Amino acid sequence: MSPASKLKLNLSEAQGREAIPDDTYPATIKGFSDVKKGPKANYVAVEFEISEGQYEGRKFWSNFMVDGAAAGMFVDLVNKATGTSYKVEDMREEGLEIDPNDLIGAPVALVMKQEEYPEDSGEMRSQIKSVLAAGAKGRANARGQAASAR
Repeated sequence: MSPASKLKLNLSEAQGREAIPDDTYPATIKGFSDVKKGPKANYVAVEFEISEGQYEGRKFWSNFMVDGAAAGMFVDLVNKATGTSYKVEDMREEGLEIDPNDLIGAPVALVMKQEEYPEDSGEMRSQIKSVLAAGAKGRANARGQAASAR
């Protein structure tokens, strides 16, 4: 198969991939992937969209485990998106059953941090470091972990 002599890209809906400044951004949950099998646990990719400001409309994705040791992070996302207060310790036996569609459209806040990727490439990208409840203020500290604004 030979390459086309010319390609015209339709960029009407394309997003730039430039890194955005480290900060906390209001966002909305836009969707979920089907459950995928990871090397240690099953997970879903959650799609977020920044909902205000200069970067409104930029989309970012983060994986959340649905089983294994890190599944509590998904419970934390549910709590922050819905205002619930589920506790993993109280649900170890029965687990938590949710309809991801109930979370679509929920407002949250994304703590974003720039990182070099791939390592030593000089290329910067923005990565979700934490998801907070809507309206929460946070900042990414030097290690990229969410910290409360003071």
